[in-house]
Amino acid sequence: MKSRLITSLLVVAVFAAGCGTSTSSPNEAKANAVHAWVTATKFEAMVGDLQNDTAKIELATKRRLPVLTMQTLCGILLIDAQTANNDLPVPDRQVTALLGTAYGDLGAGANQCFNAGDVDGALMAKSVENRSKGLIALAQATSRLEALLGQPLSTTTTTTTLP
Repeated sequence: MKSRLITSLLVVAVFAAGCGTSTSSPNEAKANAVHAWVTATKFEAMVGDLQNDTAKIELATKRRLPVLTMQTLCGILLIDAQTANNDLPVPDRQVTALLGTAYGDLGAGANQCFNAGDVDGALMAKSVENRSKGLIALAQATSRLEALLGQPLSTTTTTTTLP
């Protein structure tokens, strides 16, 4: 009787242990969710667009291009930052916070740039500061995503031509 009870308990224990195994860890599940988000939102291309938008503004500033050209470039950055912001949240709170900061700073910098009217004025200086802070937060978010995914993301563009 005792041996039947022990045998039954062993069978139940083995069966229960088999049922409790999982094919993926929580880290794997998070990486899969993040990968799906990166793919669905075209994150890599969006980062490249924001970097390119900012580079165009910097180049136009150095060349002292007309106000209308500057406003056009700043408006494009604003639209791209707002569009990217619509893709939040990310399946990771830290990345969501970093991207929220990045898009907010880039958007503020774009608005200040649009309204500056003068590349040497105080508003343009504030725009440069906010755009720089935005790019730093964007780089931090990208680094965090790469760590979660365990692989690098391709976010660079080489199309910094002005209209």
